[in-house]
Amino acid sequence: MNPGNLGSAGNLTSANENILTPRKPLSAFFWFTNDHRTNVMIQNPDFSDLDIGRQLGRMWINADAETKSKYEAVAEEDQLRYEKEMAEFKVKYPNYKQRVPIQIPSDNEDSEED
Repeated sequence: MNPGNLGSAGNLTSANENILTPRKPLSAFFWFTNDHRTNVMIQNPDFSDLDIGRQLGRMWINADAETKSKYEAVAEEDQLRYEKEMAEFKVKYPNYKQRVPIQIPSDNEDSEED
């Protein structure tokens, strides 16, 4: 019987690979928005999701250096967490292969070949 997350050759299957991989780190801005989104929604109940995002962006741009440095420190800690978890993951699943984006040639490259 095949364990749920492994393919027949012991490779992770594409359907389940994201379940096992460590959660990617959040940027300082996303940590900031996680803390402030609820307050923006309460203060502006008529705002759409787009308006909320715009307001959070304005708040981040206007935030003082002390506030930004607080969230940048949290983001750095999260990055270290991710790197540690990813190293452990690669030891546990050495056959894991990340997807590589397909390179699509631009129109400029095609015209040079003619």
